[in-house]
Amino acid sequence: MTASWRSAVADLERAASAGGRRGLGKFVLEGVRLHERATRAGLAIETAVCTAAFRDDRSPRVEALLAALEAGGCRLYVVGDDIVARLTGGRGLGAIIGLAPIPEAPALADALARSPLAPPAVLIAAGIEEPGNVGALARTALASGAAALVAAAPSDPWHPKAVRTSMGAAFRLPILAAQPDVHAAIVLARDAGLTVVAAISRGGVPLELSRLGAAPAAILIGGEAHGLSDAVLAACDLRVTIPMPVALDSLSVNAAAAVLLWEFRRLGFVSR
Repeated sequence: MTASWRSAVADLERAASAGGRRGLGKFVLEGVRLHERATRAGLAIETAVCTAAFRDDRSPRVEALLAALEAGGCRLYVVGDDIVARLTGGRGLGAIIGLAPIPEAPALADALARSPLAPPAVLIAAGIEEPGNVGALARTALASGAAALVAAAPSDPWHPKAVRTSMGAAFRLPILAAQPDVHAAIVLARDAGLTVVAAISRGGVPLELSRLGAAPAAILIGGEAHGLSDAVLAACDLRVTIPMPVALDSLSVNAAAAVLLWEFRRLGFVSR
């Protein structure tokens, strides 16, 4: 075990926490698929650790990944199986774990200018605590053509679980993750000329009547437990509800985001 090996593992362990990620400015990637998608997206993976069996794997897929990492300047360290098992929690995604710089957040105006939708839409993760939901929202936002994901604390798109759940979307979607709270995200959206739309389970304008997609919009999705507060709703321009049977309380945050963004795309989509 070299000092460099120990340092790499220490940084990976540190980046598993929010404070560690802030201090390092880096996040963790886990498994073969995420490393493949990161290299294809041009993300610089600075450091990675893997098992000896993984390094010696002669399958075309692993050999191609290791070649791509080497070409990108990644420092790869071989560690014991027990270390990899500890770092991955035993998940079978491939015995490699990497560390990469958190991408610099673009200006919202720049993200909107590059949007594939006209008018553009952004998705605001309004204080969503479950990192898996934040990662799923990133994936849905990218697939739906959203210009960006705005993550208002405590939403954390760079949590390891969020990164895994995003399935690589976090590497290609502009993410603005430095908003201290939902109100700051609303101000950011309004300053960019966006109509601020709140998704609520009951009492909003029915989605089919909302004309969502007629103007540039920021769509707010709140946490599944408590939704959006009255103060947040008061700061929004429009409240929209997806019609559901009376017996159903609400959709999951990701399902709701998918429905809203697809409706936006359906009504307002112009391919650029």
